[in-house]
Amino acid sequence: MAKVKGPLWSVGARGIFGGQLVMRAGRAGTRASIRGIGAAAKRRQASNEQRLRRQWYQQVSREWRQLPAAEREVWAERARASGKLVTGYNLFLGQRLAEFELPPPPVPPRVVTIKVQADAYPGDILIDLYTAAGDRLFREWLWRLPRYALYEHEILLDPGDYDFRIYDFYGDGICCSWGEGYYEVTDETGKVHASGGQFYYQEITSFRVG
Repeated sequence: MAKVKGPLWSVGARGIFGGQLVMRAGRAGTRASIRGIGAAAKRRQASNEQRLRRQWYQQVSREWRQLPAAEREVWAERARASGKLVTGYNLFLGQRLAEFELPPPPVPPRVVTIKVQADAYPGDILIDLYTAAGDRLFREWLWRLPRYALYEHEILLDPGDYDFRIYDFYGDGICCSWGEGYYEVTDETGKVHASGGQFYYQEITSFRVG
């Protein structure tokens, strides 16, 4: 069985491993890019948290300045009664800052794998990936895929809604007239977002990442 890791138009080195033809196309580069994107996301998150804390501190300081003198004196009395070396402003600031809550961290993008086990006529097969808004992210026509070959492609998707579309131009799907073909869309957690093989001219599956 031939195994192709796409995209097909950017196939790199070839070699024979365990009797199988393996065509590799930058999968390690995909993983490296994903790690880089993850590290950048963490840096952005830390920077955003610092900005939010600074904005909250500035807001509390403004609130203190806008308090009537009588209220500020009440805070001063509380500070003296506490027996601690704090001012009314320190007490007010500490209480308000204790109410500060960071927003939940953003959901990171996920690695989604598109896998197609072709039948005897891979040239009939076309696959698309769209956002829910109708923007096409990916398209592959499997005409260069060997008969009965397994095709895989990895793509990094942000949280959101997507449509996976698979077409068979002959109208008999990829199972089971001319082989046991199938397709499967999974993410890095192992969750299956779309799968099948028995359809006519096309099958569309909507799924959500994140």
